[in-house]
This record gives sequence, structure tokens and C-alpha cells, in this order.
Amino acid sequence: MQSFFKILLCLFVFGNSLIVKANEDYDIYVKYHPLALFNLNRPAIQGSAEVVYKKHWGVEYVFGQKYFEFRRNFWKFDTDELVDLPLGQFHQLELKYYQIVDFGKDHNDYISLSFGRVRDARNVFVQYSTGLFDETDQFVIRKSIQSFALNYGMIQYITPRIMVEGVLGIGLKRLTNKWEGNTYDPFFDIAKGSLFFWEFEGSRVLPQINLSLRMSFLLF
Repeated sequence: MQSFFKILLCLFVFGNSLIVKANEDYDIYVKYHPLALFNLNRPAIQGSAEVVYKKHWGVEYVFGQKYFEFRRNFWKFDTDELVDLPLGQFHQLELKYYQIVDFGKDHNDYISLSFGRVRDARNVFVQYSTGLFDETDQFVIRKSIQSFALNYGMIQYITPRIMVEGVLGIGLKRLTNKWEGNTYDPFFDIAKGSLFFWEFEGSRVLPQINLSLRMSFLLF
């Protein structure tokens, strides 16, 4: 499945590059998302590719790959104690409309709808009480997220081909967690502040607010 999405992204960029050469109505951008590096829940190397039609309509595909587990409890693990290797990917499709407000030639803006998916696995370290004894447990949380958001983006042109893009998104996400390898039982044991409520097993719908910073480069 991971290879499929990577191949799809390559075809997306290459195919539309051919279109651009034949039709000047299209622009193609590649983007780097630096804030994803500092996401404490799912740090990732993240980028995207976008096709814009007649300066107004855009379609952007975002891909992020988690590169290591950087959590408040990460340093409690030795390498040979990890229950599973941390992993995760982020995919998002965003549909955009540009030039909502006329800011002049140095700025631009847009509104968009985005649809995202996250697959994530990470190790957790839990201290808990059975009522008689204090215990510790190490296990894996496998997380799946489907999200929908309405976004507003502002663009600052550094040069005609290089831009900085700030995005604010508000929406909903469906979060599903599955635990593997745990001895801790949340129904009978008492955790000592090691888990947030959204880390417990089950499915739930939650609001979300996203902030994104993107460095954009016009290819064609």
C-alpha cells in the first residue's frame, strides 16, 4: 500500500508536468512542510505537489513519513525493550480556490477542503496500580485517523517562483485506536497520568485545528 501511494504521487507529478508543457493554463508546485518535523505526536518528513489551473483552482496531494518516535516517554525505552518499531504515514488530498481577496502582486490567499488519513504505530510506557500493587507496562498503540477540514491559506511571494504559505484549518477527525501487547486494563487498573483520553482504545470523533507552514517552489 505504501508503494502504491508513492507510485501514485510520482505519476501525479510526471503526468501533470507533461500537461503543463502543452498548456500554459497549468502551474505545478512542489512544497516542503517544515512544521511536521516538530509534531510531538507524529514527527514526520512531509511534502506535497500541487497543480493549479488558471491561477484559481488547485489540487494538492500531501505525503508525510514519520521518521522516529519523539514522545515524552520515548527516552524510557531501551532499544531492545521496544514492543514494535514506531512507524506512521500521512496522506491528504486538498481542493483549493485561490484569490479570495485581492492583496496585490506580493500576496495571495485561498480557501480549501482537505481530506486526510493517518496510519500510526507507537510504543507507550504506562505506570498503573492494580489496587494492591504498582505495575508498569509497555505496549503498542496502533492509530488510524480519517479527517476533514475547511482551510484558509495566506501566501507571501519571496520571488515569482518561491513562496511561503501559512494555513489554518478547522474540522473533524475520526480517531480509532487499537492496543497490542498490553497487560494494563483501563477498566480495572488505575493509570498514573501516563495516557491522554484520546489514546485509549476505541473510536471517537474529535474536533481538530491544524496549523501548517509550507515552502512552495514553482516548477513550471
